[in-house]
Amino acid sequence: MTDHVERCCCGEGRPVEGPRRDEPSRSRVSSLVEYTGWIATSAGLLFMPKCPLCLAGYMAVLTGVSIPYTQAVWLRTGLIVFCAASLAFLIACRLFSLPIAGLFRTTQRKNHHVHHPTSSHR
Repeated sequence: MTDHVERCCCGEGRPVEGPRRDEPSRSRVSSLVEYTGWIATSAGLLFMPKCPLCLAGYMAVLTGVSIPYTQAVWLRTGLIVFCAASLAFLIACRLFSLPIAGLFRTTQRKNHHVHHPTSSHR
């Protein structure tokens, strides 16, 4: 759990252990990210058309962009490989108990300690 500082009306700060009230818990965020990954990649494989021409037709109807057959073949293959790799990543994270939400975090939160004038460090 991270420490944070709550300030009272006089401006004095005191460190409080645990998550802040306005932040969702880490486990809830982590499981939401994990379930979203499972659902999105599974749905991508489930609803992937078998025919590249159908994929080109769906793209033309949904986005207004038409693509030739050869590009539709490459796009379909790329999407299948991407979804399969995503599922393999999710399975590996599940097997090795890796926190998915923490894998892509670039900055670490630092614990800020409040120095009270009454305490002295000698």
